[in-house]
Amino acid sequence: MKEILVGFIGIGLLHICSKNEKLRSLAFYGTKAMLIVTAAYLLGVVILETI
Repeated sequence: MKEILVGFIGIGLLHICSKNEKLRSLAFYGTKAMLIVTAAYLLGVVILETI
């Protein structure tokens, strides 16, 4: 779980520090992908605990 948080922080820093347009869009799509992965992970945990 902490790996996900570290990933979010890393993407956030890349987003803030980036002056390059390509890097900024990469960080943006990376953030979206991380949100999807996190949501899927949390949903999986909830389902497994419910069963």
